[in-house]
Amino acid sequence: MGSDHCLLLLKPVAHKNQRKVFKFDKRWLTNLAISSIVFEAWDFKVNDSPQFRVQQKLNNVCNSILAWLKRNNQNSPSRVAPLQRQLLTLSRQHDNNSIEARKATETALLKAIQEEETFWRQKSRIKWLKEGDKNLAFFHATTKIRRSYNTIHRMQNEDDNLVELRLR
Repeated sequence: MGSDHCLLLLKPVAHKNQRKVFKFDKRWLTNLAISSIVFEAWDFKVNDSPQFRVQQKLNNVCNSILAWLKRNNQNSPSRVAPLQRQLLTLSRQHDNNSIEARKATETALLKAIQEEETFWRQKSRIKWLKEGDKNLAFFHATTKIRRSYNTIHRMQNEDDNLVELRLR
């Protein structure tokens, strides 16, 4: 008895490592350091055609922001947990120094939470959400649902048969 499977010969093609697409992050709008980096990087002098100048300036801004991001931890979820632990520790102390430290920690924690909300709001692409909604799990779930909708689950081959695609 023969098999109904056809041999499929695949030839792997080596891909050059391509840089990730640079994506704007709304959290940068409230960061003064990013503003100064953008102004400084844009001020870079390029003597060439106007189109080439704009391209070079944009590349310079992009590279400057990426370098700054590597040097500074801007991952708000990784900043929230330590700040929450620090706030818990400070709330157990009752001296004057801990009151000031607690206020500073609360401010930093609120900023980190707002940045995380902004990140998920931008990622989820939901326009109707109001500022101040603390439901980060909702933002995360919405993003995952949108990603699943955008995934190709099956394709039609040249014989008009539907082929299920199995992704990792």
